[in-house]
Amino acid sequence: MLHPKSFYLIRHGQTVANEQKVLCGGRVDTPLTELGRQQAEDVAKVVHTLDIKPSRIYHSSLSRARDTARILNSSLELDMTEIHNLREQEFGDWEHKPWHDALQLFGFDMQPPNGENNQVFTKRIIQTINTVMETHPEDEAPPLFVAHGGLFHAFFHAYNYYDENMWFQNCHLHKFTPASVQPQCPWSIKAYDVSESILKERVADYCPTQLNFKGKRIA
Repeated sequence: MLHPKSFYLIRHGQTVANEQKVLCGGRVDTPLTELGRQQAEDVAKVVHTLDIKPSRIYHSSLSRARDTARILNSSLELDMTEIHNLREQEFGDWEHKPWHDALQLFGFDMQPPNGENNQVFTKRIIQTINTVMETHPEDEAPPLFVAHGGLFHAFFHAYNYYDENMWFQNCHLHKFTPASVQPQCPWSIKAYDVSESILKERVADYCPTQLNFKGKRIA
């Protein structure tokens, strides 16, 4: 389980692979599209208005996350650390498969040949975030992780609490805060929408503290 400290998490901006709707994991680099860079710039313009600003940035070693982090940091001006193990799940022989085909394979909980299954990937991500959080100074504001959509999935899989309809958009900022109201998955999750150059905070649709979240234990 995750160390009970708050943190921010954001997925990188749209990439060429995202635009082509093909699978692109931790062993494949795919650049940001023009839209992806614009998405990051839109967040960069307003991220400094957070009531509690991030204290430092950790990003994965893939260029799509690194470039997103650099754009976001243009307004935050924080120390940044690259961490290789924050990279996306390794999909092995499934890399570059159309999303439609890949989703069917994931539905059967199959392991990607020459890649990582959900259990291995989740363990890597949780251990990596915990390593950061255990050494993060208690008197500092939460850190910001700039990484991949898979990290959101790994978070919920770690608690065996998941909704297969979840989708985590490019460059959508979230804050994870420990909360005791949901024993199975004791976290509150806020989402921050960018609207007309304003950052609007709301409870995430899939926050475990919400009654409308239809999360369920993984078999």
